[in-house]
Amino acid sequence: MMVLWKKNLVFLWIAQFFSIAGFSFALPFTPFYLQELGIEDPTQLRVWSGLVSAAAGFSMAIMTPFWGYLADRFGKKPMALRATLGGTIALCGIGLSQSPGMMLGFRIIQGAFTGTVMAILTLAVAETPKERVGLTIGLMNAAVFVGNSVAPLAGGVFSDMFGYRASFFVAAGFLFVSFTLALFFVQENFVSQPNKAFSFFADSKSLLMFGGVLPIVGLFWLYGISRTLQMPVLPLFIRELMGTDLRVATQTGIVTSAAGIASVLSGILFGSLADKGNILHIGRLCAFSASLLGGSILLIHKVWHLVALYFLAAFFIGGIDAILKILLTRIVPASQQGSAFGLLGSSRAFGWSMGSLSGGVLAAFLGFRAVFVLTAGFFLLIALILHLLSRSKVLAIKN
Repeated sequence: MMVLWKKNLVFLWIAQFFSIAGFSFALPFTPFYLQELGIEDPTQLRVWSGLVSAAAGFSMAIMTPFWGYLADRFGKKPMALRATLGGTIALCGIGLSQSPGMMLGFRIIQGAFTGTVMAILTLAVAETPKERVGLTIGLMNAAVFVGNSVAPLAGGVFSDMFGYRASFFVAAGFLFVSFTLALFFVQENFVSQPNKAFSFFADSKSLLMFGGVLPIVGLFWLYGISRTLQMPVLPLFIRELMGTDLRVATQTGIVTSAAGIASVLSGILFGSLADKGNILHIGRLCAFSASLLGGSILLIHKVWHLVALYFLAAFFIGGIDAILKILLTRIVPASQQGSAFGLLGSSRAFGWSMGSLSGGVLAAFLGFRAVFVLTAGFFLLIALILHLLSRSKVLAIKN
């Protein structure tokens, strides 16, 4: 009989895949859906694309620490169920939207009540033996990136054939599959702590006092900015490279899927290496490489060039994500990891919100290529901070 933690990991991996596949099936084509909802002016479209993307990140940043706190108090599984069901409802609402403002409202709801990546990851980590946490994080990151590799291409083809609105209803179906898997096939060994006095603000403050937690939270904020600066305007950049609207959703799906495939490979590789090697050195290498490759995108003039560079950059970007999460698990006790991942998710969501909005505004006034220059600068900053941390004693890492 399969060991329980491995059985949980299998079903959580599948649930994570379906949850991210749902979002990736429809959301990459948001700029084109906004056009259908009435925004035609190119400058306004770039700004609105950034605003709609940023809205979910902003509300998620506010709510994620609270959900993490509840995970430590009442269990991780209820939070995974809340996130996947919330995603189902929000994506249905976006599909029913009749105006950009209505879509914006449902994106705010989505951010406030979802956070599937962190919710499912926290449950997986909680049910994994300590010595296998690095591998589990690598595998769960791979589930995210597999979803990001398969769904955008499928969603692009579907959207070109049946329309952008219909894609959101299919996406909602994926989230409901994730909810069902977590509900019926995952068992949590949660033990409540009745004698412990819980206080959201006090617990969050004490958590930040652990050596190195604050720098990791800050790095994840920078990572959130770096990761999302170009995402709201990427479909519009691809359309500019193509010079036509014909099959632009499919081409966007190809670019996004290539990045997802690269991230699958890096999540498993760097997650495994982190269990054995110098974790800060690996993170520094990933961030520097992401900066170099991401900045090179400003030189390209063909879609296939973008596919190649996006693939290579995403390989190292995925490594940064895994390394920062593993660092956190080595610093924070298991009893507080729900809150810890909540803070991590919040910092990334704030970065996501700032990056998305900044990318849209920057593209509107300075052009798409300026966005890639700024992205490269942020990844270079992450590499520098990791280098400084490796030379200091700030991180209280437990091997």
